[in-house]
Amino acid sequence: MKKLERFYFPFFMAMFMTAIMSFVLTAIHQGFHPQFFMNWGKGFSLAFPIAFLSVIFVAPFVYRITEALKIAETKSASELPETTNTTKTTESTKPVKKTKHAKQ
Repeated sequence: MKKLERFYFPFFMAMFMTAIMSFVLTAIHQGFHPQFFMNWGKGFSLAFPIAFLSVIFVAPFVYRITEALKIAETKSASELPETTNTTKTTESTKPVKKTKHAKQ
Protein backbone atom coordinates (compact mmCIF):
# COMPACT_ATOMS: atom_id res chain seq x y z
CA MET A 1 0.00 0.00 0.00
CA LYS A 2 2.89 2.38 0.79
CA LYS A 3 4.17 2.07 -2.79
CA LEU A 4 0.82 3.33 -4.12
CA GLU A 5 0.77 6.36 -1.83
CA ARG A 6 3.50 8.10 -3.81
CA PHE A 7 1.20 8.06 -6.86
CA TYR A 8 -1.77 9.75 -5.16
CA PHE A 9 -0.56 13.32 -5.63
CA PRO A 10 0.56 12.89 -9.28
CA PHE A 11 -2.68 11.08 -10.13
CA PHE A 12 -4.98 13.77 -8.74
CA MET A 13 -2.82 16.63 -9.96
CA ALA A 14 -2.84 15.21 -13.49
CA MET A 15 -6.57 14.47 -13.31
CA PHE A 16 -7.59 17.98 -12.24
CA MET A 17 -5.19 19.77 -14.56
CA THR A 18 -6.23 17.62 -17.51
CA ALA A 19 -9.93 18.11 -16.77
CA ILE A 20 -9.58 21.88 -16.56
CA MET A 21 -7.30 22.27 -19.57
CA SER A 22 -9.22 19.89 -21.83
CA PHE A 23 -12.53 21.56 -20.88
CA VAL A 24 -11.22 25.06 -21.62
CA LEU A 25 -9.50 24.09 -24.87
CA THR A 26 -12.51 22.12 -26.12
CA ALA A 27 -14.76 25.08 -25.33
CA ILE A 28 -12.43 27.54 -27.08
CA HIS A 29 -11.91 25.47 -30.21
CA GLN A 30 -15.38 23.97 -30.66
CA GLY A 31 -17.73 26.06 -28.56
CA PHE A 32 -20.63 24.57 -26.63
CA HIS A 33 -22.76 22.26 -28.75
CA PRO A 34 -24.71 19.01 -28.22
CA GLN A 35 -21.56 16.86 -28.64
CA PHE A 36 -19.41 19.04 -26.37
CA PHE A 37 -19.21 16.63 -23.43
CA MET A 38 -18.47 13.68 -25.72
CA ASN A 39 -15.62 15.60 -27.35
CA TRP A 40 -14.36 16.81 -23.98
CA GLY A 41 -14.31 13.22 -22.70
CA LYS A 42 -12.31 12.10 -25.73
CA GLY A 43 -9.83 14.92 -25.23
CA PHE A 44 -9.55 14.14 -21.53
CA SER A 45 -9.02 10.42 -22.12
CA LEU A 46 -6.21 11.15 -24.57
CA ALA A 47 -4.52 13.82 -22.44
CA PHE A 48 -4.74 12.22 -18.98
CA PRO A 49 -2.20 9.41 -19.50
CA ILE A 50 0.26 11.89 -20.97
CA ALA A 51 -0.24 14.31 -18.07
CA PHE A 52 0.02 11.56 -15.44
CA LEU A 53 3.27 10.18 -16.83
CA SER A 54 4.61 13.71 -17.21
CA VAL A 55 3.93 14.49 -13.56
CA ILE A 56 5.51 11.19 -12.48
CA PHE A 57 8.72 11.79 -14.43
CA VAL A 58 8.99 15.58 -14.17
CA ALA A 59 8.18 15.95 -10.45
CA PRO A 60 11.59 14.74 -9.18
CA PHE A 61 13.36 17.14 -11.54
CA VAL A 62 11.16 20.05 -10.42
CA TYR A 63 11.76 19.10 -6.79
CA ARG A 64 15.55 19.25 -7.33
CA ILE A 65 15.25 22.65 -9.00
CA THR A 66 13.20 24.10 -6.13
CA GLU A 67 15.59 22.66 -3.52
CA ALA A 68 18.56 24.18 -5.38
CA LEU A 69 16.79 27.55 -5.44
CA LYS A 70 16.10 27.36 -1.71
CA ILE A 71 19.77 26.54 -1.00
CA ALA A 72 20.97 29.36 -3.27
CA GLU A 73 18.59 31.79 -1.57
CA THR A 74 19.79 30.74 1.87
CA LYS A 75 23.44 31.15 0.85
CA SER A 76 22.90 34.57 -0.66
CA ALA A 77 21.00 35.72 2.42
CA SER A 78 23.77 34.51 4.75
CA GLU A 79 26.43 36.26 2.67
CA LEU A 80 24.82 39.66 3.15
CA PRO A 81 26.76 41.94 5.47
CA GLU A 82 25.40 42.51 8.94
CA THR A 83 23.47 45.74 9.19
CA THR A 84 24.53 48.19 11.84
CA ASN A 85 22.33 50.62 13.61
CA THR A 86 23.62 54.08 12.69
CA THR A 87 20.80 56.07 14.23
CA LYS A 88 21.67 58.26 17.18
CA THR A 89 19.85 57.77 20.43
CA THR A 90 17.77 60.74 21.44
CA GLU A 91 16.00 61.52 24.66
CA SER A 92 12.70 60.24 23.27
CA THR A 93 14.14 56.83 22.36
CA LYS A 94 16.05 56.18 25.59
CA PRO A 95 14.39 53.69 27.90
CA VAL A 96 12.84 55.15 31.04
CA LYS A 97 14.27 53.87 34.29
CA LYS A 98 11.88 53.21 37.10
CA THR A 99 12.98 54.29 40.51
CA LYS A 100 12.05 52.77 43.83
CA HIS A 101 10.09 55.82 44.87
CA ALA A 102 8.18 56.38 41.65
CA LYS A 103 4.43 56.22 42.00
CA GLN A 104 2.74 53.71 39.77
